[in-house]
Amino acid sequence: CTDAGILAKLMRGERAATIVTQRGCPYQCTFCSHTDFYRKIEYRDIDHVRAELRELRERFRYRAVMAYDDEVNIHRAHYEALCGALHEGDWTWRAFIKSNLFTPSQAELAAQSGAVQLCTGGETMDAQMKRLILKKSTVDDDTRFVRICIKNGIAPKVFTMVGLAGESDESVDTLRRWL
Repeated sequence: CTDAGILAKLMRGERAATIVTQRGCPYQCTFCSHTDFYRKIEYRDIDHVRAELRELRERFRYRAVMAYDDEVNIHRAHYEALCGALHEGDWTWRAFIKSNLFTPSQAELAAQSGAVQLCTGGETMDAQMKRLILKKSTVDDDTRFVRICIKNGIAPKVFTMVGLAGESDESVDTLRRWL
């Protein structure tokens, strides 16, 4: 495909591209990748990210991006630098975060820097299932994430799963009630 616009999605009416500013995740959720190289997070230099954003804007006319990092808020300094770069470029953006690390100040920073949606992997809303899948977040974390996003004018998105090993009809009902 020679026309990057063919692959573009819209975010709040703006053409959106994807970026990756880090790779890896230190968490060990049972349903996810278990390769050694994936457990170590590698961060891209924020100046390289800025240069990529500049090229997306100038060369391809994008004004929105989706950060496909596993969780942009795992490392506070990287998160703050990324929000700063997005704010400097007046970007509309969305990204994945860890609800157990998410704070009101992170939400404020995201909103100020153009975030329109933040996503988290809640997976299940059954506390026992969360422990079984080694999620490291709680139902309270996921609920707090939703409330903080809404308070800051950011659309929350919680990814969920049905069919996890050990799941029961009751745990599915718990998820349904939470939703």
